Amino acid sequence: MGIPEGAPAKTVYVLGGGTSIWDKKLSEIIPQLKEKVLPYNVVIFDRNAKPNEYVRVGGNVFKGGAIDGATVQGLLPGIDLVITRAGGGIVNDAIACRVPFICVEEPNHLQVEMIRQNCEDGSLTRTIRIGEFRERAIWELIEKELGDVAGNTAILETMQGIRNGMEEAVAAAIIQFCSPNRNTSS
Repeated sequence: MGIPEGAPAKTVYVLGGGTSIWDKKLSEIIPQLKEKVLPYNVVIFDRNAKPNEYVRVGGNVFKGGAIDGATVQGLLPGIDLVITRAGGGIVNDAIACRVPFICVEEPNHLQVEMIRQNCEDGSLTRTIRIGEFRERAIWELIEKELGDVAGNTAILETMQGIRNGMEEAVAAAIIQFCSPNRNTSS
């Protein structure tokens, strides 16, 4: 992502959707963050960026797009917290990668709201209410959410209780393959 060695240890990923709620806020985010000396890194998703191109836009603020046309799942292992909308892709990716995510309320998007509400009911996320999202500077929201260590730990623990796809089947296949008693004739 272009984050240099020696940069702050914590990294927050801000991933907005192509909705009017996010479009207005995204235009404010970089100018707001460039004015601050941040004790953390912020990576902002830019859907118009070239794949694999992440650039520093000020201080510890970076922006970029997809990774080789894939989902953002490739970035998430280097992220400590995601602030996003409750789109199905990012929710699945964050849970799979065990990265706490905070959802912004989007009252006019039924599917997104249903995902957010289900995640919140299941203790997989917290919600930034739409009024707070519109009124507060992004750095205030980031510091509030990144600073909620107990809340983020609780989200992570809930995620860890969810089976992660085929991990048990893959582990069993690896063990069988590595077993000295395996049958090699086929």
